[in-house]
Amino acid sequence: MAVERISLELTPLDVLMFRDTRPFGQVSTGGESLLPSPRTVAGAVRTWLLRSIKPDGFASLRGRPTTRQHLLDAFGADARWVIEARLVGPFLCRKGEVLLPAPLSLLNLRNEGQEDRLISLRVMQTPPPGYEAPPGAPEGFVPAWAEDAQEAEALDHAFLSETEDIARFCQGSTQILAGRLVENRELWGTEPRLGIGIEGQTRASKERLLYASSFLRLRKDVTQRVDLLVTSANVRAHVNRLAAEQPCLYLGGERKVARVRVLEAREFGQWPHIARREWPPSTRRFLTYLATPGRFAEGTWYPRVLAQRYRLVSAVVGLPEVVPGWDVAHNSPLRTQYAVPAGAVHFWELRDGHSAPDDDPHGRSIADDPDDQQAGWGICLRGEWDYG
Repeated sequence: MAVERISLELTPLDVLMFRDTRPFGQVSTGGESLLPSPRTVAGAVRTWLLRSIKPDGFASLRGRPTTRQHLLDAFGADARWVIEARLVGPFLCRKGEVLLPAPLSLLNLRNEGQEDRLISLRVMQTPPPGYEAPPGAPEGFVPAWAEDAQEAEALDHAFLSETEDIARFCQGSTQILAGRLVENRELWGTEPRLGIGIEGQTRASKERLLYASSFLRLRKDVTQRVDLLVTSANVRAHVNRLAAEQPCLYLGGERKVARVRVLEAREFGQWPHIARREWPPSTRRFLTYLATPGRFAEGTWYPRVLAQRYRLVSAVVGLPEVVPGWDVAHNSPLRTQYAVPAGAVHFWELRDGHSAPDDDPHGRSIADDPDDQQAGWGICLRGEWDYG
């Protein structure tokens, strides 16, 4: 069945709050906003769509698990396309250009008095003497290294253009200019707010419960993009009509809102913009770059399903991200989860004597769980690599 892609642009109309996991306490504690996770944006978009079909559907889910069957029971067969739709994203965009987190295998080498340059960690053919692979690494895992790595800085707070710089990275090029890095502060800022605790029944302020929160405000011309992949007919007409009649959805905490706009193909085109290259690669080696954070089976730092098909040679994944969330149906916090950050890079090789499966991972989710795939976790781009 043909898959249709519907691209949505989300533009916040105020500051946003995607809380970290620090608890609120008395007087001086607070929370800091993170960037939204795929789970948060997927939940906001699905809630917007489901309420357009049956506004009171969530009321019938109180105290019940939100399985696909329970959602169908609550919202009816007309909502099946929403429940089954796959999401791709979210991605930050600036003036129509998709910006993705810089690959974690790139480092910024600062040269005093000269222009900074980016260097790439290279996969070693054999591990150095005394090397201990990280916990959970498969057999034969080797490190990635660079001679100048100790003098270089990690790029865990920077973004690059998908169509130019990430495309070059996926083609195996290291000719990426450090001057093209887009720092976090160019895309969003934080705004502190003070608040007080409120008694639920009396609506009076609670004593000694003053807290501070740090909200996120996207810069001018910065938006978010998320794509819906659907197989049902006449869905685009429904989404277009909904965006015209109800152009805002709740995004994140404190009922902050964002405007929704359906994008035409000429505005952004089909994602990914990076063309699909030869599959399987003639070198029998490929890398996967995470464009969105990844969640993998048993909390591991690499996709187990891919590791069953290919040999994981090396990886640069960074520290895990804490992922909070809120359950709209039950009006309660979701269980805290952990994810591999966007920008993580895994280096793969076809196993000896094995041919590559037909399902090229380029542009799709490599998460292990089908529900995580559907929510947009672990969206990857495929690239090339060679031993250093």
